[in-house]
Amino acid sequence: MVLPLLRQALGDGVSVVSVIPNVEHRTYPLVLVTRAGGVRNPKRPRKLSVPQLDLMVVHHIGLVEAEELYDVVLDALYDAVSAQTVVEGVGYLHSVRETKGATSIGSPLPDTFAVQGTVLVGVRPV
Repeated sequence: MVLPLLRQALGDGVSVVSVIPNVEHRTYPLVLVTRAGGVRNPKRPRKLSVPQLDLMVVHHIGLVEAEELYDVVLDALYDAVSAQTVVEGVGYLHSVRETKGATSIGSPLPDTFAVQGTVLVGVRPV
């Protein structure tokens, strides 16, 4: 549900993916979103959840640009909560909580810079 929200907010100039594309199809800057766990409501596990997401931002220009884009990603998530933006057939985000802020990491991709952080997002059905 987060991928379409971020793709819309960040536009065509940023790749938002859940798997790093093959080198022939990879463009930068790149935002990698992966589910790292989280909790589901015991009474309504298919409807209410709070996934924990790892966000990795990879930029080809520099570390500062990666950090700035990470902040833009967070802002987009907070904006989606504030506006209660609905993703068709899925629902909307009701909360965002950053549990680990942007941390510089060694980029897994050559000649790039990366930061990674972790957020909890509350998901509700429509």
